[in-house]
Amino acid sequence: MNTVFQLEEFCINGKRYPIRKTTRWTLGYHSTLEKAKQDMASSVDIEEESKPVCDTLCYIITEWEIDSDCGLDIISIQTYLKDGSFYERNFVDRDKVYRGRPKDKIRFKHGDIVEVLENGYLRLAIVGGEPSSVERVNYLRERAIKNGHLKEGEDLFMDISDDQYMVYDLTGGGHSHIESQFVFPHFKHVSKHLRERLWTAMETEF
Repeated sequence: MNTVFQLEEFCINGKRYPIRKTTRWTLGYHSTLEKAKQDMASSVDIEEESKPVCDTLCYIITEWEIDSDCGLDIISIQTYLKDGSFYERNFVDRDKVYRGRPKDKIRFKHGDIVEVLENGYLRLAIVGGEPSSVERVNYLRERAIKNGHLKEGEDLFMDISDDQYMVYDLTGGGHSHIESQFVFPHFKHVSKHLRERLWTAMETEF
C-alpha cells in the first residue's frame, strides 16, 4: 500500500462562544509520519518565536492511500495540540475497519461539554453519545453472526466514520456525528446559561 502524509494547521478566528470560525492551512505532504512530525515541530517553533496572526487550535496529520482503484482513501488521522503534543487518533486498522475504541480511550461521556471541529468551524457542543467500544462492536458482530447476517470471520461494515461522538450544539440543526479526533475539551469557561441551553438542545430534540 502506498500512502502520503498530509500535514495541516487549524487556527481559531474569534474568541466568543458558542461558535468560532477556523482557518485551515496545508503545510506539506510527506512520505513518512516521522517527516510530517518533523515539519510540524518546525512550525511549532516558528509559532513560538513569532507573534501568530491567529491562535493555533491543532495540527492534523492525515495518511492517504494513493495509487488505489478507489482514488484517495484515508488510512489514519492523528491530531496534535498547538504545542505539537499528541492528542488523538482514529481507531481504524490498516484494512480501514473500525473494530471499536478501547474504553480507556473514550475521552468524553454523555453530558460532557466539548468543542468540535467541523466544516471550518469550532462549535461548543454537548455529548449525547459515545463511540462504540471494542466490547460493543464484538457484541454486535456476534449477534449478527448468530442471526445469520454475517458469516464467521466476517467483519461488520464499520469504517472511519463510526469512530465518532454524537453531539448537540446551538445551531438549531439537531444532533451531529463528529469523528473522535475532532472532539476537544472546551478551551474557555462555559457559563451556566450556555450549559443549560446545550442540555435543553439535547433533551428536546425528539
